[in-house]
Amino acid sequence: MDAIAKAQAVMTAWDASMSQARREEERAWHLRLTDCHDEDVEYMQSEAQHLLELSTLRDLKDKWREEDMEQRNLENARALWLRFVERNRRDVEEKSDQLKAISNLAALFCGFATVTLTQFIVEPDNSWVVLGIYGVLTALVEGLMVISMVTCTLILGSIVKMGRLYVNEVAEEEFMFQCRDFCLNFQLGNRPPCPKRTLEAFWELR
Repeated sequence: MDAIAKAQAVMTAWDASMSQARREEERAWHLRLTDCHDEDVEYMQSEAQHLLELSTLRDLKDKWREEDMEQRNLENARALWLRFVERNRRDVEEKSDQLKAISNLAALFCGFATVTLTQFIVEPDNSWVVLGIYGVLTALVEGLMVISMVTCTLILGSIVKMGRLYVNEVAEEEFMFQCRDFCLNFQLGNRPPCPKRTLEAFWELR
């Protein structure tokens, strides 16, 4: 009986120790599951934060792309404006050279007429009617040449003034806004804007 009791006591003690070990193992396993759950939650939060950062980065890329396109459109508009300014400058120089040439020729003819008038030798047998006609025509030529020279000078000043007016900051700002509206409302077949007020149009109109 003592042996049986001892065996039962040993079995009971072994069973109790095994139960305690199993409970400790289950407790450790639950702690491990809790840690894994916390790690999963942390990973999901990190993944959500990463997705949010990716979305923010995508929005920033889209915004940067839009700003880059707007900057390129601005550079293209600036290039078109510089081409217009260069063309306007060439037109001003061309018209100025033409007016200077006409004014110089008028001054030269006026000088020749004056020299011929001062160097003219009156003979006693010359007709006073012919001399009067010669004097009137010479004075008329000189007057017309002077008027032509003064007119060319005034037109030259007007051309230089208008040429500067068409390339001032107000005209540049207006052209930039036209280019911006063209880029925002572009449709297939639309032509790019161009400055309406040009020296060439002013020259043809005048």
